[in-house]
Amino acid sequence: MLLPVVTLLIGCAATEIRPNPLLIPRPLPTTFDDKDWGAILRDHVKSGLVDYELLARNREPLDRYYALISAMGPATAADQFPTKYHRIAYTINAYNALVLLAALEDPSRKTIYALDQPPLETAIRFRLDGKPVRLFDLEKALLAESEGDVRVLFALSGAARGTPALHFEPYRPASFERQLQQAAADALDNPYLLQIDHERRCILVWQEILSHREAFMTFWQQRRRTRAPSLLSVLLDLASPQQRRALNGAIGYEIRPIAFDRRLNRWPDPAAAPDRTP
Repeated sequence: MLLPVVTLLIGCAATEIRPNPLLIPRPLPTTFDDKDWGAILRDHVKSGLVDYELLARNREPLDRYYALISAMGPATAADQFPTKYHRIAYTINAYNALVLLAALEDPSRKTIYALDQPPLETAIRFRLDGKPVRLFDLEKALLAESEGDVRVLFALSGAARGTPALHFEPYRPASFERQLQQAAADALDNPYLLQIDHERRCILVWQEILSHREAFMTFWQQRRRTRAPSLLSVLLDLASPQQRRALNGAIGYEIRPIAFDRRLNRWPDPAAAPDRTP
């Protein structure tokens, strides 16, 4: 019988979710294999939502994957991650898996962003590639490794309706550009992340976009070799054709943060209307 993931309190503010030591491969494999992560996404992700009840009953692949990435990665097995695309894909997949582990600590709860709880991004420590990490650290590392490619933010699913949807396949170096472009377009099509309010003449967008406004502008400038005239120009460049047409009808609108829907990205979801808790 597999042992559960161990959770320990560190002091009074932080939590550590540790891998099962019996599942850590010794010695480390000569070839990194993310088949367990692929199986998790294939079997438990539906329309971007996660069947947490099923995953809680069948969590062995997730525990094995966590045990593997806790001990193996670009730092400990550099030859397995020869390009930045290998390293970025590894980190995106790891981030999304670690978020699922945090959600499974109590799969019956409605959110992992309760207002009376410490922030998920900084309060929980995991083991990754031989060292302790927080989700906040991984996001910073991704932006640095990708040289400011803000599309990586759209690949990170935070286990809430108000974060990008979890995709049904792992990120892989060979298909990385296509997957990132699709992740950005899908996120901007997501009404929990972007809405156009013609009555108030505003575009409501995911807070992460506004928090990284300068990074988005710099990304556009690096791609186009010219300064971005506005944040809307960047969103138009990343959006799907359908959303691009809609955004073109909102030129001149003010861009504001959208209310964060903190509900767990659970499948099936009994409620259709977004939670507008600020």
